[in-house]
Amino acid sequence: MQVDGELQAGRSVGEQMQNRYYQGFVRGSLRIMKEEGLAGLMRGAVPGTLRDATYSGMRIVCLILI
Repeated sequence: MQVDGELQAGRSVGEQMQNRYYQGFVRGSLRIMKEEGLAGLMRGAVPGTLRDATYSGMRIVCLILI
């Protein structure tokens, strides 16, 4: 979703949004809820939380050492 349309530099934003599977955060979330349910929407919550916890932990350690 993040790089969707990034390679289409010559097209306007409106043209790029028409061909996207997820058209923004809200519409993407609603589409996932409709197609996969709450489990599909929450599927990325655990990896995202682990990534954020690791990043935050590394920042705290680095700040303490400086």
